Formats: sequence, C-alpha cells, structure tokens
Amino acid sequence: ETFVWVESTFVPWLSNITGIARGNLNEVATCLKEIFNNITDHTNYESGYFMGQWYPKQRKIVFSIADFGIGIPYNVASVTKNYSQSDNKAIIKACENEFTSKSVPGNQGAGLYFLLLNIVKNFKGKVTIRSSTGFVEFINKNDIIVPNGQNNVGYCMGTTIEVVIYIDEIPLDGDIEEEVMGW
Repeated sequence: ETFVWVESTFVPWLSNITGIARGNLNEVATCLKEIFNNITDHTNYESGYFMGQWYPKQRKIVFSIADFGIGIPYNVASVTKNYSQSDNKAIIKACENEFTSKSVPGNQGAGLYFLLLNIVKNFKGKVTIRSSTGFVEFINKNDIIVPNGQNNVGYCMGTTIEVVIYIDEIPLDGDIEEEVMGW
C-alpha cells in the first residue's frame, strides 16, 4: 500500500507544488520506498507517521517518517557480535553500503545507504536519523557524506528519519513524464 501511495499521492503532490515533472522525481520516490521497506522489515506495528512540508521561499521539501519498531541500535547489535558502540555509531553503521540486519533473501542492505547517496550526496540535502538515544545528521561536505552525531537529545521510540531536499538540486532530464504503456 505504501508503494502505491508514494506513486499515486506523494509524487503527484510533490510534482504539483514544485513544478518538477514526475519522471524527474524517481530517485526521491525510490528513497521514500526504501524507508518504507526498512519499516516493514523492522516493526510489527501497522502504523507510523509521515509528514511532508513544502517551503517555497527556501525551495525545499522536508518530510519525516517515523515507526514504532525496535530501533536501529537494537537491530545493529543483534547482527554484530560483541557490539557495544553508542547508538549514534549504530546508526552510522546501519547506513553503510551492504550492511543489513535482515537475513531475508534479496535484502541487499542498500536502503539507508541509497537514501544518503541520493539525498545527501547527489541532491546536497540532509538526512537526520533518530533512534533510541541516537541522533545523527548526515550532510554533504565537498561531495562527501559526513555524519554528525549529537548526544543528549532525548529518546526516540523506534526510528524517525527526516529528509531535507533542496528542489533546485534535483537533476532534471527535460520534462520527462512516466512512460505510459499501452497495448
């Protein structure tokens, strides 16, 4: 249901308010779907939270997604032997390419890494992840994804991911639209 919602509601809304053709928002849609994949993998609750906000003067979109799962630090510790790092370091570990805490066939461990690669590196946006006592903000510094962990910021049940995208940084491929297949 969430994948359908991304394509039928979120992407058309984002296209409408920003004036960017839907086809140019494919990476944004894929990033959002990857977050939903992680929620499906790591929580038994069928509820969560999504908030999207458009800031036209700043030409940015901010969206947050929260779940009520067991949290990233617990998941990292469950698959990493003798893991006793801070919650911030667990979040950073979970964002490494090919790191996965699931043994499900086909799970490549690319979801959070893909999110950071596209949003932070390619679109020069920002991703903030809160989970348990962890709080890590990922920013772009000279085309390098830089994590900035902060301590003593409270407790987050489950995981909350906030994404900031500066619309002018999304690469445009003309006015492409989704290809419509007909028979």
